[in-house]
Amino acid sequence: MQVSWHDAKAYCTWAGKRLPTEAEWKKPPEALMDVCIHGGTSPTHQGQFLRPQLSVRVKDDTVDDGYRSTAPVGSYEGGKSPYGAYDMAGNVWEWVADWYDAKYYQHSPARNPQGPPSGIQVVIRGGSWLYTAPDFRASERAGVPADRRNENIGIRCVQTP
Repeated sequence: MQVSWHDAKAYCTWAGKRLPTEAEWKKPPEALMDVCIHGGTSPTHQGQFLRPQLSVRVKDDTVDDGYRSTAPVGSYEGGKSPYGAYDMAGNVWEWVADWYDAKYYQHSPARNPQGPPSGIQVVIRGGSWLYTAPDFRASERAGVPADRRNENIGIRCVQTP
């Protein structure tokens, strides 16, 4: 957390990895939704999302996972995707490699879209603990300036096999 898009890219490069493209980032949660739609169990763990200690927009005193803000990675085993990805929604937004265009998916390639070649904002995915319940979705996406740093945006690095 507290890293800009540039910092996130530099860290992933230092670690021998990279930021995922938006298309790569979307794959694990879509697989989980497919499992749920076809008879699996719900990935929802409301304690990860509803923070009664901090949220003024969502208040549910019956839900408390014991963490003041983010939960440690992998705290919700039942929410792991079929690809083994944890925390795809609600812990922190995550930087991806793509520039943001609100209408990109209306004209993008159907297979492995790489995002716009440039832009003013960068894509973040997954929502965060700091937002309201409707925003706790892996499909949640937004565009923010590349130099944004705050407590609810983090990093997920990937490595090409």
